[in-house]
Amino acid sequence: MPVAFLGCALLTIPALVALLVLARDPRNEGAAARSAPPLVLLTSLLTLPHVALAIAGGALHVQYSVRYLMFCIAPYYILAAFGLARIRAPLLRLATLGLILLRAAAALRTNYFHSNKADYRTPLAHLAANYQAGDVCIMAPPLMMGDPMPPGWQVYHRDGPALRISSFDEAEAHPERFNRIWLVWHKVFWEAKSTAPFEPRRQELEQRFTKIEANPG
Repeated sequence: MPVAFLGCALLTIPALVALLVLARDPRNEGAAARSAPPLVLLTSLLTLPHVALAIAGGALHVQYSVRYLMFCIAPYYILAAFGLARIRAPLLRLATLGLILLRAAAALRTNYFHSNKADYRTPLAHLAANYQAGDVCIMAPPLMMGDPMPPGWQVYHRDGPALRISSFDEAEAHPERFNRIWLVWHKVFWEAKSTAPFEPRRQELEQRFTKIEANPG
């Protein structure tokens, strides 16, 4: 069982129990009885689709970012807490809470001590240290947001050298204008377009010009 699926189940199952309790509580009479079904429906619409996607993503190893859950996380946790409080067996309740704490500790450890992001700093530090006057950068594939600069450049090297950004067409048509060509190859799929259409251009560039060094990142 994937760890992500276990983490979701530890909170989702109590949340589902809470929804069932709210829907079937015999104390819901009169006005309370009329308001209970819409409350359960609203809460379900706020939480269940995202929880289902998160569980499916964990089971299939597909990224589903936590930021997509933030707007419904408060009612979700309230439901989970209510469901946990309904567990009558003290040992089972304590065991469930212990597993939740262990899963949370493991998630925090991963978040703070294991990088799951692209390493921008290493190649950008190399570029900033070795970029010379007359050099040019080709950013490929272009970012979806339209920013021509390499990702993270304004964060880590805003006081560094001013990069000149060019294109494959300009570099191949007028190579005499440049001292060296830096190809910044960007593969983060949610920020850049697909790399496949640009592979032939990269190969043409490498065949036409002498490769001085490979990107350390």
